[in-house]
Amino acid sequence: MSFWTTCNKCSSRVYMAKVKPPNEYSFRWLPFEDESLIYCHLENCFSEGSLTTTISLIKKSKSKKQVELITCSICKVKVRKDRLEKHNLKVHKKTQIKEKAKLIICPICKVPVREDRLKKHNLKVH
Repeated sequence: MSFWTTCNKCSSRVYMAKVKPPNEYSFRWLPFEDESLIYCHLENCFSEGSLTTTISLIKKSKSKKQVELITCSICKVKVRKDRLEKHNLKVHKKTQIKEKAKLIICPICKVPVREDRLKKHNLKVH
């Protein structure tokens, strides 16, 4: 959604649009000269105390902390150590990684089946 409005500092007409500036990670509202979104109004607003100085004061330096990554034993993806449990819940639909289940032979069809799935196997196959 975009709209036309008036600059509070220089009283000229500006086109407000929600855009993602280069080298930034999130979208924000910025004033432009027209709907083509080529010329940002902040570069042309020469009034004292313009929006340029205000926005530069708002910008925060985002320093990335070194985070320890571990590899998921199921899908071999690197995940933050504190997020492994959430990763397992969302991606693999389980809270903890189970040990390999014991295989048993189905007494009817002689096929190897996981011990915890024998009942389901019997219902579906036999």
